[in-house]
Amino acid sequence: MTNLPNMVTLLRVVAALPVVFMLEAKGVWRVVGGIIFLAASLSDLLDGYLARSRGEVTEMGKLADPVADKVLLLAGIVPLVECGEVPAWLAVIIFAREFLVMGLRSIVASKGEAVAADWAGKIKTVVYTVAVVLLIWGAKNLGLAALYTGVVISLLSAANYFRKNMHFLK
Repeated sequence: MTNLPNMVTLLRVVAALPVVFMLEAKGVWRVVGGIIFLAASLSDLLDGYLARSRGEVTEMGKLADPVADKVLLLAGIVPLVECGEVPAWLAVIIFAREFLVMGLRSIVASKGEAVAADWAGKIKTVVYTVAVVLLIWGAKNLGLAALYTGVVISLLSAANYFRKNMHFLK
């Protein structure tokens, strides 16, 4: 974790904790939590760029980056569920998909291969980020519409991952 891209990834995980506390607060703290969530989400672009441009792509980074993404997404969505702004069943679908795909990636990796992110997976991440930020900042209808859209994209992406890699599961 000592190279710069991995440290940026680690900061995304560290940012999750204040995000949770701030999103449970009201007023200006919730806005600040939204800013931290957005900045941490955008750091995903930075760590990937740094790793590739500096030739510092590591096995640790390949493992930590998607985990950091899931931790941050959890930090954004769980307080919204707790406050009644996101249905719990929707959060379960979101995280079940994320963990199923992580499991698939682990199985494929154990066989010496990798599951590259597809365009739908990348779009899903952007849509989830936009949805959570909109919900945090009070645009409930637009935020929920974006979240539902993200779930549809997410499920289509998961189906595609499993379709392409089913032979690893046999």
